[in-house]
Amino acid sequence: MFRFIYHAWRVVAFGFMLFLITVAVLISGCSGSSNPVDPSAQLGISDRVPDSGEANRMLLGYYNLYFNEDRTSCEVKPVRDATFHLNVLHFNEYFNPDGVKVEDFYIHPDGTITIALLYTHPLPLDEYTIFDVRGIMMLPPVYFWPAHMVNTPGVFPGQSALLNADGYTRRWNPWEFMDNPVPFNYFDGSLTKGMGENVQTVVNPYIQYWTNTDRMYFQASLWQINHYHISLDPEQSIVGLAFDCSWQEPNEPGAGGRKIPGDFPLSANSLEPYVISVAGQEGNLECSIGLWAGGEADVLINVKDWQNEAYVPFDKVRLEIPELYEGSLNPWTGEGTDKDFTYHFDILNDKIFEPRTLVGLFSIECPEEDPYFVPGVPLTAYQLITLNVVEVNPPLCNGNSALHMDYGGTFNLNNSYGNLHLDSSFLPVAIAGEGALLFDGGKTGGTENVQAALIPPYGGSTSANTIITRSGYDAGNALVAQTNDFNGHILIVSDADPDNLLIFSGTGELLQDPYDLGQGDDGLNEPVCLTTDPVNGDIWMVGDKGSMGIHLERLIYLEQSGSFTYEFDPASKLDLTPWLGSVDPKPLGIGINRHYNSLYLFHADDMGSIEKFDLSMTPPVHDDIWSRSGIFDQKITPTHVAGIRKLIGGDLVIDHADGEMDAQCRILVFANTADGSSRLAKLDVWCQTLNYTNLGSPFSCMALNNYSTPSDRCLVLFPNAMVNEFVIFQAPPDW
Repeated sequence: MFRFIYHAWRVVAFGFMLFLITVAVLISGCSGSSNPVDPSAQLGISDRVPDSGEANRMLLGYYNLYFNEDRTSCEVKPVRDATFHLNVLHFNEYFNPDGVKVEDFYIHPDGTITIALLYTHPLPLDEYTIFDVRGIMMLPPVYFWPAHMVNTPGVFPGQSALLNADGYTRRWNPWEFMDNPVPFNYFDGSLTKGMGENVQTVVNPYIQYWTNTDRMYFQASLWQINHYHISLDPEQSIVGLAFDCSWQEPNEPGAGGRKIPGDFPLSANSLEPYVISVAGQEGNLECSIGLWAGGEADVLINVKDWQNEAYVPFDKVRLEIPELYEGSLNPWTGEGTDKDFTYHFDILNDKIFEPRTLVGLFSIECPEEDPYFVPGVPLTAYQLITLNVVEVNPPLCNGNSALHMDYGGTFNLNNSYGNLHLDSSFLPVAIAGEGALLFDGGKTGGTENVQAALIPPYGGSTSANTIITRSGYDAGNALVAQTNDFNGHILIVSDADPDNLLIFSGTGELLQDPYDLGQGDDGLNEPVCLTTDPVNGDIWMVGDKGSMGIHLERLIYLEQSGSFTYEFDPASKLDLTPWLGSVDPKPLGIGINRHYNSLYLFHADDMGSIEKFDLSMTPPVHDDIWSRSGIFDQKITPTHVAGIRKLIGGDLVIDHADGEMDAQCRILVFANTADGSSRLAKLDVWCQTLNYTNLGSPFSCMALNNYSTPSDRCLVLFPNAMVNEFVIFQAPPDW
């Protein structure tokens, strides 16, 4: 008999508590807004008549935090405003008059405040173990989210913000739960005086409470202290605070007594996801101040749900970042289980040109309808995320003068043959710390002469030595003469057979039979220009295939047991026609920056254009953001040499030899211009023109002496006329 009376008492007691809460929610809030400005048109909110008959979520109490004038302390008080006609919290005050207390208060150097708030369970019996307790902080709005039609507080110091929020909810906010056509005012605006005249924040932050992480339950009669890191508006003196929980009646205890949480059904937990967190980020949104916006970030958001509803249909998950795009971003991929699922959002930056932190609103709709709202409105959980747009220019990539003539000059090539205007390359040989210039010495009596000459750092005379001769049918002017930065091979394509690649050692020895570049392509594949990968020796070539267009191709360098070969890689083949149009304008230069896995193609499009390709992909992927036109400030005029496909009068070199950060971000491009002179442009790795240097009379091509130390590095330019005199531009130390 006693057990029956006891059981009846506990059911009636908690039932009476629920009755009071239900009545309060039904009649609370009342007879219309007392606010002078009605934001319903902005927020899209209609009258809401709550019906808690099927709800497991209940309000435990509503309080105000009152801050003193100098912000050195605060106190917490239950709401007892004159408009608060029904004290639904009588049970809370009866069982637990000090259930919410300020235990500690700390002011940070930046003016933000940390408050330690204690919450004590108001009832003494285990049957009333509650779940997913949330201390919801009502703060003035900072952000409006047009796609969601809600507003939220901020996320940064200096804003009205809870800086360490576990999540965000619209429950018990001082707008939607006060606008019901019933006789009393519950969450009247007057209850939050001091927070601003029009504090109508719909989605507010919360801190989670529990006494055990197993289903995050809060056992009867126990307590927990949590810390709220708060940033307040200077005019703000009152903060609203609502405590709520989830609960459903447990099963009858078995022979072993009450089991917590096992006797409580999963429906006693929050029906909304109990965790929404940023699980990681792959990639970055990037910018260069005022010049370009780019980068890509894959943001991973993890959702955990007690009722196995973490994975929802496609259109029920949204991420809104108004500064990047209109509306909300629905497309996503993901992985996980119905209890624990991670959503991936692929985000591109094409608008933000200054480094900053963007804020986004993530939401996930649950299958259940929210019983506190008009039928048909789903339960929705929210989280604010931040996403940095970083400025990625290396700090040493400066805009100083590209090159100057202070220590430069000219040098005369003794013993040269005069036909020196087709192409050039730098040949890295360690002689007196200088390096050597490789060039086509032209034909003499049917013999082709490929020569090399030391590069004196300050001008003067130097001797041109013939290192390769070719006679008879195989003799021909070198359309392309290049050295491999990785292995020292000399690579030549001549007009005797422009489909063949000739490979020599640095001393002039032919290392293998000519490599047929036209195999499999109707016998036609004439290199326009080529470059080598300083990391692995691969050759990247721009091949002219006539009516088939222009292609980027790779020859892979393979070495084993002292022997080597170059093999064509069909997977890396890329048609350049979409970016170069027809065969003209032909590329003027090509280069690789392995530090950034990028290949750059310079072509004669009006004022010059750079096409940038990502070498980490196969085939390389064109970079639409960092490729750009208008490299020079006036029209360029390359020269089309009769009988060959190679264009001269422009070239590109990349400084990558010494490992300096500044060297890793430096590209040099020169072009002859319409006024009859020549210009040198210094670019960074994002193809931004940093400055120009006037070179004077027109030139044919150029080579960068990277072998020298940074203090005497120099650029050698071949003249655009058949003379034996060449110009050296010396690099200043801080270029």
